[in-house]
Amino acid sequence: MTLAVRDNSTGNPTNLGCSHVLARCGSGQPGDQVESPADPSSDPRLNVVGRLLRFTEIDPRSSDNEVDAAVAKPNDGVHPLNNIPGIGSVSGIRGLTLEGDSVVGLQVQKFGAATGRQDGRIKNIHVSTSIVYRQLSGDPSVDFIELVEYDGVSKEGDSGAAVLDTSPSPERRRNAHRWQTRRNGEPVHSYSILFSSPCT
Repeated sequence: MTLAVRDNSTGNPTNLGCSHVLARCGSGQPGDQVESPADPSSDPRLNVVGRLLRFTEIDPRSSDNEVDAAVAKPNDGVHPLNNIPGIGSVSGIRGLTLEGDSVVGLQVQKFGAATGRQDGRIKNIHVSTSIVYRQLSGDPSVDFIELVEYDGVSKEGDSGAAVLDTSPSPERRRNAHRWQTRRNGEPVHSYSILFSSPCT
């Protein structure tokens, strides 16, 4: 899971993560079990923390996918927290593509399940690129638009890690942005997908 968020329509707490992780790129169904951490080897699933609510569908035929996101309702007794290991608590969410070029060079950090804590800087905004999705039949390259590029590294297992603003001003500290792995297992530039999706 990336973050604990509030559902805009109900005000209820939800867990935010990637569609390709929680909803199998959009082929899942509302009500499907959601695990954290995911463990495909367990049966029945031992790490179930909630049920899938809504998600974006990753469409390999589209030239303008904007977000890879899903939200899940936490099970009773599960209390999601926004405390990122080795970094601290998230204080808000920023829409970097709405802020313009002033965010280029912004210091950020993330904690990925595979790579641990990583520091970097925003390199570009309004990025269009293709991302290989091994979760889809034929491992297609899927086109995305309006992404944010930063110079961190990622590996399989980092998908969904929050990318956090580390600027010193209190109102901007630890604002979250969405992490997306570009290439499996390679240290490459990675792209943030913002939380401004219809899924939240």
